[in-house]
Amino acid sequence: MTAKDDFLGIVDKVLIDIEDVKGQFLGTIAKQKNDTVAGVRDFEFRPLTEEEKKEFVNSLDAQGKQLLSELGPRRNSHALCRES
Repeated sequence: MTAKDDFLGIVDKVLIDIEDVKGQFLGTIAKQKNDTVAGVRDFEFRPLTEEEKKEFVNSLDAQGKQLLSELGPRRNSHALCRES
């Protein structure tokens, strides 16, 4: 066996190993996506408390408050305090 044959054998082994890793990686990603989708179906946001709403509005800079006021009141957000 020549050095060239040894080299080609090593390259073939590495390529096969890479394909194995890629297959495992893609399987992991698919499982994570499925797990995420399943978890999202069971997830619900809880409404913000009045205190949390006030903290959110107070955390906005002038531009953020302007954007919020441009959006206007939304259903279920009637309690948001808007400060200019």
